[in-house]
Amino acid sequence: MSLRLRSLALTCGMIGALFDGVQADSHVWKTLPSGDWAVAANWDINAVPVAGDRADVGLNHSGCTANLTDARSVQDVYAGLSSTGTVAIQSSGDLDVSRYCVIGYSYNGLAGSGRALVAGRLSAPYIYVGYGTQVGSEESGIEQSGGAVTSSVTCYMGNSAGARSYFNQYGGVNYFQELALGHQNGTHAAYTITNGSLTAANLTVGDLGIGATGILTVSGAANVMAPNGCRIGNKESQVAHLSMEGGRLTAKELQVGYLGACTAGLTISGGLMSITNAYLGWAGAGSVCTVNQSGGTNRILAGLTMGVNAGSSNTYTLSGGLLETAALAMCTASNQSYLVQNGGANCSPTIKMGSAAGAQAVYAIAGGTLTVTNLYLSFAGACAAGLNISGGQMSLGDMYMGWAGAGSVCTVNQSGGTNRVVNALQMGVNSGSYNAYTVSGGLLDAGTIYVGGSYVSTTTGMLAYAGGEIRANTLTFKEAPKVVGLRLTLPPAGLKPIVVANTATLNGTLAIERASNYSFAPGTVITAMTYNARSGAFTQTNLLGGMTCRLTYDVDVGGGRKAITLDQLRPLPPGTVVCIR
Repeated sequence: MSLRLRSLALTCGMIGALFDGVQADSHVWKTLPSGDWAVAANWDINAVPVAGDRADVGLNHSGCTANLTDARSVQDVYAGLSSTGTVAIQSSGDLDVSRYCVIGYSYNGLAGSGRALVAGRLSAPYIYVGYGTQVGSEESGIEQSGGAVTSSVTCYMGNSAGARSYFNQYGGVNYFQELALGHQNGTHAAYTITNGSLTAANLTVGDLGIGATGILTVSGAANVMAPNGCRIGNKESQVAHLSMEGGRLTAKELQVGYLGACTAGLTISGGLMSITNAYLGWAGAGSVCTVNQSGGTNRILAGLTMGVNAGSSNTYTLSGGLLETAALAMCTASNQSYLVQNGGANCSPTIKMGSAAGAQAVYAIAGGTLTVTNLYLSFAGACAAGLNISGGQMSLGDMYMGWAGAGSVCTVNQSGGTNRVVNALQMGVNSGSYNAYTVSGGLLDAGTIYVGGSYVSTTTGMLAYAGGEIRANTLTFKEAPKVVGLRLTLPPAGLKPIVVANTATLNGTLAIERASNYSFAPGTVITAMTYNARSGAFTQTNLLGGMTCRLTYDVDVGGGRKAITLDQLRPLPPGTVVCIR
């Protein structure tokens, strides 16, 4: 049976449970303000409920508490039935419910607000917290200091429109086959665990309710396990959030934004998350999924996928802590995904930015460290991939731009920080891609830089240099039917030469311009590039912005090094373009 059909069946069965004739007796608590469950005089028919009976605590007796200090069995128990009532299970208490445990039930136009205090053991196949509309700020909930709460079928929090429910776990060992927060429309459900353990085979934060709010908070020394998976956001117009402040959370799958145009969020400020596979934006159209990590560790053993289906908007902000994934894929469908790093550490052996036509993937790093073996800007389809580097330290094995080929657009803008590529930076791997890397600050340091790919292909590759530093063991501009080349912008502070430790292989266009506030006086000599050896030359040199320069190759600068220099010959009126071939 599907989740939706099963939910409907359970709801209908729940309503009928109040009146069905299968039950032997209904026992209503009559004592104020509190008393012992085991005392017959505290029940309206002067008998303690037994297996097969229903126990109602709070019906027509608002503010009452039934204290359970020994082992008892009933068919159903209601705390706060159209009134307020509390069941307090002491550390020596054991309440075994064979069918429904309902905390807070509104019936026949009367609001119910129930509470369970658990220090011992509570067991029921079906646990409902907040079944019906509460009045004002009234809530129904469970406060657990120890013991165990178990449900062999399901625990639903927020079960009818307007219900407000909570579960505060400060200790104990809990097991639920299914735990769902925000089960019906317009409900508010919050589960907070600060100690002890919670196992929910299927864990859903923000379940089937339209406009519902579901919140799970994990902190302290808590241990949360979701063997089958954890979903955040399961319906349109939902607000679903998981806050990881401490402790540990383990799940087979983590899906942020699973169904509908929901708003789903994950905040990590401490603790450890250990996930096999994590997904953002499974819901697709209209879903907004955010992850904010300022501390702790998010360890994803198989892979993190941002933007699974079309139409979602997905943002991961890393400002502290550790993000560790076996693989990171951004935009496997036509959607928008952003990874913003201001601090912390991201260790992902493989990052693929853009894997579908129409996708827009952006990684912006302003601080922290990024360690990657293979970084792909545009992996598949006519997508757009952008990398903005304004700070931080990047350590890459290989960096590929334009792997996707036809129609893909890849841009890198570096204004600060360090991008160190151990092996090769390839700008334009496959045919039909557009690739541009602009350096205006910071350091680009690579083993080999290929502009136009590592082999001849119909790509566009442009390396633009306006500040900072560029270093490479070898620098190669590949001949291609499309534009490849180098663009130099002379900034007010001057331009450090591009340093090529070994061979510079030149081809394509060299464009030279000056910033509007840079004075390149006649007689000034600028060293544009140094190298140990050179092959080829730029086939075209474009001088822009009122300059005329002499370009000289292989100028001896000592130590076996050679250089390309620029000599400003004479000033020309602004706007004059001089081409030297």
